[in-house]
Amino acid sequence: MQVAAIVLAAGLSRRAGDENKLLRPWGDNCLVTHTVDQIAHSKVDQVIVVTGHQSAEVGGVLSASGKTEIVFNPDYETGINQSIATGVSSIRSGTSGCLICLGDMPFLTTSDYDLILETLKEKMAIGVRCIIQPRHGNVPGHPVGFSAHFFQELKSLPPRDTGAKSILSKNSDALVELPVSSDHFVHDIDV
Repeated sequence: MQVAAIVLAAGLSRRAGDENKLLRPWGDNCLVTHTVDQIAHSKVDQVIVVTGHQSAEVGGVLSASGKTEIVFNPDYETGINQSIATGVSSIRSGTSGCLICLGDMPFLTTSDYDLILETLKEKMAIGVRCIIQPRHGNVPGHPVGFSAHFFQELKSLPPRDTGAKSILSKNSDALVELPVSSDHFVHDIDV
């Protein structure tokens, strides 16, 4: 059972002012490199990093090798939905599910990603159409896991900056809210 991770790294970083927050120093690397490394060391089978704004700079700090590939979203200015669609369109044929990951969540660890991945695989193994969303208290978090049943809907999101919230709302019967004790799942670097 193959699962891909889509890392959204195409945004304009509007809240960060003039700098691209993904390129901020983080440990021995920069933020996006750290985030992608955590995901690449998880048990996912494919990592798709979707770039857009400052794609040469973002792509330049990442290495496309092994299970990690970098794809460009030419319509990144239309918002996150087009980046999700670009990422899902790059998933290998036969893949059973995906994690939608945010490039600006450096507090998440490889183990955190594996928790969502393992829960997604458990549900998919019994044939369940599912969406896995971590929840810390009353706060929904990321990454969000989707079985392949939702790939077409993810590729067809309208060109707005709303993310997959509409898919979660209209498929509440498939939504599995996974209680997590760590606040890593709800904090990006803007918080």
